[in-house]
Amino acid sequence: MQTPNRLLWNGVFVVILLLFGYATYLASKGIDYTWRWERVLPYIINTEPSSIRAPFDGTARVSENGKVLTIEADSGAEPFVVQKFTELRVSSGDLIFEGDVIAAQGGWRIGPITEGMIMTLKISVVSLVFAVILGLFIGLGRIARNPAIRNLSITYIEIIRGTPLLVQIFIFYFFIGTVLELDRFTAGVAALAVFTAAYVAEIVRAGIQSIPPGQMEAARSLGMSYVQAMVYVILPQAFKRTLP
Repeated sequence: MQTPNRLLWNGVFVVILLLFGYATYLASKGIDYTWRWERVLPYIINTEPSSIRAPFDGTARVSENGKVLTIEADSGAEPFVVQKFTELRVSSGDLIFEGDVIAAQGGWRIGPITEGMIMTLKISVVSLVFAVILGLFIGLGRIARNPAIRNLSITYIEIIRGTPLLVQIFIFYFFIGTVLELDRFTAGVAALAVFTAAYVAEIVRAGIQSIPPGQMEAARSLGMSYVQAMVYVILPQAFKRTLP
């Protein structure tokens, strides 16, 4: 059998990608729309100064060195002291109303898109850990000899895989989360863990069934119990196949 020219066909692949990119560029030019990509950057990394607002009505007092700003409350409450700022927006003796910008703090901070990405990674990692643990037990129940355990595992897998993830998230957050008083992070982790566990269970089940039956028979003939044979002989081989 003739081996295809890898260099030639990889070159064809690169040419197709370049043509697709050029076609996309031409299509974007034909839209007659002004793309303002500079507006995207603050949503990733925001370098604009953050405003510091007055929490109540009062009078501004600035220290002699100009490094401490104090808002004396008209109501007699504890004064509001600002010690870290890069730009002062008021002068000593100014009348301040609640919500007025009194100073600004410079520096960079992550934007909403970056915050969302970090939160997504946190939820994904935590939910994956619980999904693997839950999926392992569900996968073992999927091939159990007990009909009740096996049927319950099959029902769980079919229901979870047969309903949209968005619906399950709504159920966990608005129903289960409300009853159990779960916060948003916990509800999100639980929803993703339960959803992913159904797929992990099928992967574990397929990995276990891919091991030749003779492995279990040989382990049992050596005097191992079913659990010992599964833990020391079958599961290590199954994990090696299912891990990818």
